[in-house]
Amino acid sequence: MNHACLDHVGITVTSLESSLEFWSRLLSADVVDHRRLESPDIARMVDCDAAVIDRALLKSPFGFSLELLQYLSHPDVLVQPRAAQPGTVHVCIESDEFDHVWELAIDYGAVPVGASPISLSSPDGGRFRVGYVSTPDGVLLELKESPVAK
Repeated sequence: MNHACLDHVGITVTSLESSLEFWSRLLSADVVDHRRLESPDIARMVDCDAAVIDRALLKSPFGFSLELLQYLSHPDVLVQPRAAQPGTVHVCIESDEFDHVWELAIDYGAVPVGASPISLSSPDGGRFRVGYVSTPDGVLLELKESPVAK
């Protein structure tokens, strides 16, 4: 393999409109592509007969993309992932403005998970705060303070 990189993170959501509001505000991200996906090829790829997907791609100013997908043809119940549940994935955002980002996430509808946030030691002996929230679509979002060197 000569080249590989993480292209984007995709999240299936219950409401594209509300999810766009949450993620674009939290990440200061712009929608760079918004379209309906509907074709026999798409249906085969996602293994859903006659799939109709409302899709938006957000580009953050921090160099990564987030794809939000609402299955219009196959609405389903919201999953409730848990950190210890195999197969659970979380998204982590590190910031040097931890308190601000934490408050924004809560203001935009996220709910703290467990006893979050907590303070941890970094490998160099410094300290940083970290915590999990559950987004309005049940996505585990880890918010991490940029470590302060000791």
